[in-house]
Amino acid sequence: MPDDAATRARRYRQRKREQAAQAAAAQAPAAPPAVVGSVEQDVEQAIAAMKQLEPADHAIVALAKRTARQIDLLQQDPITNASRIFSGLNTLTRILHELGGTPTVRQAYEFRSRKSKQEEPDAAHVEQPPAGGNVSALRPRPSKRRPA
Repeated sequence: MPDDAATRARRYRQRKREQAAQAAAAQAPAAPPAVVGSVEQDVEQAIAAMKQLEPADHAIVALAKRTARQIDLLQQDPITNASRIFSGLNTLTRILHELGGTPTVRQAYEFRSRKSKQEEPDAAHVEQPPAGGNVSALRPRPSKRRPA
């Protein structure tokens, strides 16, 4: 039987399907991606860099560290713990926000500190505005017109 183009095309497609099936079978279910760094280490570094923390913040700092540790433990099985991991990350973000460890809060602190530095000129060089110069005089309210 002669090999015509249709038969060769069928065989080619069949071989490609078999190769794809073998490649899929050889590829076992992918293991979850390895965690590059731990969340706890990242939180430790972030807390160490926060200059605004005071001894009174010890409890919330400990809470942030404990939350990060829990997230690291949950990441050992990320498929079954996905919702818990996301919930933990959301909680950790709120804790860091309260500590002033998010970019938004840091930017607000920086803006406020710049603003306060601009508003604190030397008292000896400040001219006082004349008393009452920027206040308009109060006038009595006009009476209502009533039709006669």
